[in-house]
Amino acid sequence: MKKNIISLDKIKDKKFFSLFDVILYFIILLIAVSSIFLTRLGKSNATTGVEISVDNITICYVDYDSNDIKYYNTNAIFDVEKTTTNYVITIFHQDNKTEYTKIKVDFNEDYALVLSSTCKNHTCKHTGKLTDNGAIICLPYKVKITPSDTGKIVIGG
Repeated sequence: MKKNIISLDKIKDKKFFSLFDVILYFIILLIAVSSIFLTRLGKSNATTGVEISVDNITICYVDYDSNDIKYYNTNAIFDVEKTTTNYVITIFHQDNKTEYTKIKVDFNEDYALVLSSTCKNHTCKHTGKLTDNGAIICLPYKVKITPSDTGKIVIGG
């Protein structure tokens, strides 16, 4: 019976990577990097603004491109302040204006966030910036802020 013994000299002479391996790894790396780049480049941002609603009734829509705000027929009580780069929308949940949610919509950097709220848990305030996906929801006051392109929709047209 013959034993298959490999000498230490043969192991030392063997290269860890051959030229073929290096070329193959480089091609795989190039495909991975280019696919990530093309995915991000080809990603179209359909979000053109942000929609704010209370109890499933849309209050307003802020268009990032035109810096305009569209108001909808609603019984909600709210104030709007406009600066050169953003809107600050304060939605009042009581007639005496003691309970509110204050929302900043920055049309210069295309995001919305809750600045302050009088709700108990402040989850909406800690959600952070809303950019092109997701939503900010304040459950006690039923406020919902969503990215949208509803400003481009023509109803009945």
